[in-house]
Amino acid sequence: MGANAHNTSVERKPVTKHDGAKVHLVAFFLSIVLTMLAFVAVAYEAVPRKFVFPFILLLGIVQAAFQFYVWMHAKDRAHEFPKIAVFGAVLVMLPVFLVFTLLIW
Repeated sequence: MGANAHNTSVERKPVTKHDGAKVHLVAFFLSIVLTMLAFVAVAYEAVPRKFVFPFILLLGIVQAAFQFYVWMHAKDRAHEFPKIAVFGAVLVMLPVFLVFTLLIW
């Protein structure tokens, strides 16, 4: 018998709560609802055309943020660096986008 034959201590990982399929199903359902809202805004004649583009743009931003949070696991711990990188890129690209939009307009 070796020196470690009587060592019965086993390292155990802490139990973590997994939201699992429930969060993913809710995220998928809300993504479908946001997409349907965009299609409805375009399809109905009663919706003013000046309202459609900003509304669809807002829906796209909300859906992208929502998918970043759920599907790319930004809600989980230890993902601070990717979150900082993405939000930093958004903060840099937003003024760049606005400047080029104003230059073209």
